[in-house]
Amino acid sequence: MFFRPLALVLPLLWCAPTWAQPAAELAANPGMEAGVDGLPPQGWVHNSYGEVAASLERDASCAHTGAASLRLRCRVFRGGAAQAYLPVPPPAQGRTYTLAAWMRAEGLSVPVRILIRDVGPPYHSYLQTSRLLTPDWRPVVVIGKVAEQGGQVGIFISYQGEGTVWLDDLSLATGEHPLEAGASEVPVVKGNLVQNSGFETGLQGWTMPEMVAVEDGGVDGGHCAHWLNKSPYMLEGRPVVLKPGQSYTMSAYLRAPQPGTKVTLSLHEVGGGDGPGQTFALTDSWQRHAFAFTAQPTQNLRYYISLAKSAGADFLADNVQIEEGGLTDYRPARPCEAGFDLPRAQRFPMAGDTVDVGLVMARHDEAQQAKLRLVATDYHGGELANVELQTQPASQRVSLSFDRPGFVRLAILDCAQDTPFVLDEAQLCVLPVNAAPDDLFFGSHGSVGAAGEHHAPTALAKGGARFWRLHDMGSYAQWFLVEPEKGRYVWHDEEVNALLERGLEPLGVFGRTAPWAGRDPGGEKVDPTAWPPRDWNEFAEYIYRTVDHYKGKIRCWEAWNEPWGRGFWAGTPEEYGKLLQIVYTQAKRADPDCVIIGGCFWPPMPEFTDRVLATGAIHYMDAVSYHHYCEPDAVAMGQVGDWYRAIREKIDAVGGQRLPIWMTEGGTNCPSFYWWMGRDDQARGATETVAKHLIQTKSLGAETFFYYHAWQEIGSPRMFHWLL
Repeated sequence: MFFRPLALVLPLLWCAPTWAQPAAELAANPGMEAGVDGLPPQGWVHNSYGEVAASLERDASCAHTGAASLRLRCRVFRGGAAQAYLPVPPPAQGRTYTLAAWMRAEGLSVPVRILIRDVGPPYHSYLQTSRLLTPDWRPVVVIGKVAEQGGQVGIFISYQGEGTVWLDDLSLATGEHPLEAGASEVPVVKGNLVQNSGFETGLQGWTMPEMVAVEDGGVDGGHCAHWLNKSPYMLEGRPVVLKPGQSYTMSAYLRAPQPGTKVTLSLHEVGGGDGPGQTFALTDSWQRHAFAFTAQPTQNLRYYISLAKSAGADFLADNVQIEEGGLTDYRPARPCEAGFDLPRAQRFPMAGDTVDVGLVMARHDEAQQAKLRLVATDYHGGELANVELQTQPASQRVSLSFDRPGFVRLAILDCAQDTPFVLDEAQLCVLPVNAAPDDLFFGSHGSVGAAGEHHAPTALAKGGARFWRLHDMGSYAQWFLVEPEKGRYVWHDEEVNALLERGLEPLGVFGRTAPWAGRDPGGEKVDPTAWPPRDWNEFAEYIYRTVDHYKGKIRCWEAWNEPWGRGFWAGTPEEYGKLLQIVYTQAKRADPDCVIIGGCFWPPMPEFTDRVLATGAIHYMDAVSYHHYCEPDAVAMGQVGDWYRAIREKIDAVGGQRLPIWMTEGGTNCPSFYWWMGRDDQARGATETVAKHLIQTKSLGAETFFYYHAWQEIGSPRMFHWLL
């Protein structure tokens, strides 16, 4: 960063505040009055980049004040950014500036940045803020002291998603010019925002179903949720949309068999940090607990709901409510609620299979009409099925079949109003009947699952995966699990056999030092599993015994995970070079036909790679691995090729031309398709980018691509790298 913020103000007020009269205006055409409709406002430059379809225009049909505003519209987003800038005089080092504008947006669910930045390389930012916009005009102000002399700069607006942004009454001036705020609150609209808040349709819309049971005995004689696990953890509900600047109250009925148990009610901004929350001490009888807060989102209008408990106790919850304004009596969000009862094993049918879709109904108000339909759509939004539903009985089943493989979205809609309301949603991955590829390119990570519940590897194998990397969710070959005590070995044959039975070849990963076997390297505190071995002979014995045990089942082995990161390897690059030599010699002694993959490099850390290769480690690898995570726009900008070539050039330079390259962990940040995430445009762009990432990696010459990772719990998915 090249500025030091003095104040950052996003007024979230209903009436129109004004800012103090600024000094000489540095931004030309601040009211967008100059220019021709349909063309960029005078002085503005349209420079969107990446895979976008965007336009910049002066808009005389929408203005905050005066006759026109700036309109930046992005119709298609597949990576990059919708972006425009206005050239301004360079900021002076050490001087304070105020950048202000009125802005609004429609159809946009991502933050918009407004900033002062270099027009060309090195693209220094001198003053910036990022804000979520609503359809109402809102002022955005950022005040800061510039820490570095500027060159050719501009005022930029930029965002990454589909939608339209308007900007008017722009101002850039020296000095501090904070807002002079008016003062009325955002009007309150009552109603519960939490769906399935009384758990009457089970745990539909909530995560952690394995740790929470739905039981009778709720506040009103209905259902309630019982936290069974004694360890600290939280139950998350699907996100709710909050209005910036609005006052809210969150409440829930809680009780605990052990009085004094502490439970925290809170919210967490999607893609942002922790939101408001409060901790309560419970009694053994139902009591309503509540706290008030004002929504101040920074990255997303959506917030996850969280109920978290302390260790060593269980508790029960019912009738969760989030409402605008003050606390009122509990009411369900809808007069009729409905949810899917669709176990994970049924979510990956083969094309042509019949899927028996389970439904759970809960009617709360017989006087209000409910018209329910089950609608199935494909990836492009085309309708595949449309079935009328009844609100009774409470448990129902609908049989569906899909002839073509692909993504299918199932939605239960309440069509009683003009605009259908989504009560619940589920997603299917319809797999092709014959998906076995001829090569061993694609692999993944994930939990193998207990006997009879190997859902993730089963689905991936049907979808064409042929490798399964044993790391994180299934670290069956790593030292801390294999030899938890010196001389006592623990094997996971059942899990490895389950992979083999499904046609998946395990990639064993040596790593994570056993707790008794490490040597504290000193310096920064790291997890003991990252310590280098205290005795290389003990390490050699672990390698030999592990490869010998799994000989005939595990052919390929990778020497450690991400040794460039202190979280996995606290030794030096030279010590990692020695580790590679021991792995290679001991593994080959146990199984001469095994394949040793080494390096696990990260291209942004070339010094680590150079130091490892300088030890002669290239002679102790049958293949070289690297990892590559990226955002969708990075794929569009060519990062896939840049990273692969960086590794290829380094290993070729030390005589490794014959060695293949494996990409053993990576993925594209892919938001969920679930409607409550509000990011359908980005989900599509990211999903298509995953395919581009795979194709580009293969075309460059990589022998494998291991996606991280394969599985997400049913409930309230977050926005990470889950493949299924």
